[in-house]
Amino acid sequence: MLSPPWTARRIPVVAVFCALVFGLYGASPGGSVRLRCQPPPLDQPVAPHCQIQQDRHLPWIPPVTTDFDWIDFTLDSLLCDNTPRGGVRFCHRLTLIGPDRQMTLPEIRTPLSTEGIAQDLTQFLAGQRRSDLTWSTPHSPLEALHTLTLALLLTLTAWGFWACQW
Repeated sequence: MLSPPWTARRIPVVAVFCALVFGLYGASPGGSVRLRCQPPPLDQPVAPHCQIQQDRHLPWIPPVTTDFDWIDFTLDSLLCDNTPRGGVRFCHRLTLIGPDRQMTLPEIRTPLSTEGIAQDLTQFLAGQRRSDLTWSTPHSPLEALHTLTLALLLTLTAWGFWACQW
């Protein structure tokens, strides 16, 4: 028997669920972070104003942007590795503390010592540095591979269970 043309089509349950999972994953914040802080004015004792942009897993979705005033920081550092040519690299994790929130930035590896970074940050907070402070972590190719892998697995799942419909 033919169904009338005005009846609704049946929607595959698993396909809708897979699309929802991928959409939620794609809209969630990724690992790439950009911090930009403007120095406080010389004549006014105010905290530097900062803006943090955190990219999402899907690049066409706008990044998550957070604005806040920065009043203090903590810097956790440890020796990550020794390079074969005699150098060292430290892993630094910076936490910015504001009046109503704190923001921990992703870890970076650099040969700069903890004392040097802490001194520069303290001078910036005191208004002794006139240039903007920027701190960024690059977008990882591995993160894009994770997103593509998840899309492929969810597509295969939706295709395999296509017969399950509402």
